[in-house]
Amino acid sequence: MTAGTALARRGLLALLATLALAACTSKGPTPPAPETTVPSPTTDVESMLGRAIGSTEVRQGETYWAVYLDTGRPGSGDVRRAEKTVEDLGIASVASPVDCDEGAPEVLNLGTRDIGVAVYFKQEEDARAFGLFLEKDPAAVTMVRTFCAD
Repeated sequence: MTAGTALARRGLLALLATLALAACTSKGPTPPAPETTVPSPTTDVESMLGRAIGSTEVRQGETYWAVYLDTGRPGSGDVRRAEKTVEDLGIASVASPVDCDEGAPEVLNLGTRDIGVAVYFKQEEDARAFGLFLEKDPAAVTMVRTFCAD
């Protein structure tokens, strides 16, 4: 056997060993990643809107999940737009002082002279679904105890 033949033979053996090792450690073709879907609210919109409670309908001292569409100073454009949104949805809600809802000023980081337009729900899932339904993200979704409802 010549030196060239021996060298070629060793190279061939090294190549075969590398291929065999790769075949043993290979896990085969990578399976496709499972499809992921973004969960969407399953609450029927009409049904959810039917459970909405306007600010003119809340009861004194009751606990609700409040969705604050927007907040600001009386007469501000944001507040007027929020009032128009709830009016268009057929919900009887008007801007009112945020401190009429215990817990709201802290969550909204507002003072006592600020007002907000809120829609109330008994169930958190309805409040969160309503927040997702709105074209503009709400200022907050939080649990409150209502006052000033007399």
